[in-house]
Amino acid sequence: MTGPLGAGSGCCPDCCGVYYCCHDHLREDREQHRQWCELYKLCSCCNQQAKNREAITLPTALDQEYRPLAPTMEEHILSLASRLRPVAVAGASESLTFPLTALYVLQQVWPGLATAPVLTLHVVGAEDGREPRVAAPWEYLMHRLPVLARLHVLLVGPGLGGPQGCHRAALCQQCRDKVRQLVVECRRALYHNLAQATAAATPPPTLRLAFNCGFHEWEGDEGDTWPDSLPLMADDAAPLAFTSFNHSEAQKDLAALRRAKPEVQVSLARPNPYRSTRPLRDWTREDGAHMYYTNQYLTVLQAGQAGQRAAQDTGEEGEQEEAREEGKQGEVREGGQMGEQHTLPDTT
Repeated sequence: MTGPLGAGSGCCPDCCGVYYCCHDHLREDREQHRQWCELYKLCSCCNQQAKNREAITLPTALDQEYRPLAPTMEEHILSLASRLRPVAVAGASESLTFPLTALYVLQQVWPGLATAPVLTLHVVGAEDGREPRVAAPWEYLMHRLPVLARLHVLLVGPGLGGPQGCHRAALCQQCRDKVRQLVVECRRALYHNLAQATAAATPPPTLRLAFNCGFHEWEGDEGDTWPDSLPLMADDAAPLAFTSFNHSEAQKDLAALRRAKPEVQVSLARPNPYRSTRPLRDWTREDGAHMYYTNQYLTVLQAGQAGQRAAQDTGEEGEQEEAREEGKQGEVREGGQMGEQHTLPDTT
């Protein structure tokens, strides 16, 4: 809670993110709160930015040759726009976490990425206010892949409203000069139904993605829509990447997927270096661990024997890094095809 300073009670004067019933408690909690204060302040600034609908500035430079991504989201953004304030970095990351998570996965599993002229992404369980349906964040992939001439992004989910069908995006002048094409396709449907209905019109995927998926969230519920889609999502034709809010949720999501498709293999499982850096509050916890991030934990799978590679980032390194983060994050979940329990502001 937040509140003004007053006789006998008040909030932290620096971040205004924590309310105390008395000044004695404020003083007693000072050391514990200090580790969170800057994050609370950043969270508040980002929320205000979204409330004011301030435009998010994305880096516009095009790479002339393929360059592997920087180790983290923040390093990547600052390498292209070094003078951005932390709130601007966080705002940009909230838009870019979706395309850059896809690019990070492809960098790990697809040797032909740097020279591919065509790329198709299937984003399954998409919902309004979560995955960007505007062109700019997806066009950003073209700015990082100099050879890429055509990008097709399919957003599909029963919670996806707005205009339906394929829309050819208006690109920046630099991309127009290179005669590039970006198609954003929106379909309000379940993935297993859509795949049969639009097989001729929609290109086969290079990569399937499910962001903040919550595969396990509705298991046992008669309205659970994931089981029929999961076997198709994890077939041999393309890798599947899904994100979860933490390691424990990722394990539950993987278990749910394996109940639908037992033979899937894990290629990579680790905290996502391209998660959003915008901190979000979870008001359901009372232990001070109130922060979480969009696309925080990443799992990449391929079914059967297709494209298996050594899981160098799976195991101790990922678990140790997750253990360091786990104590700082809220146990929150988004529900994928069934809908989500938390609606994040659309900053795109």
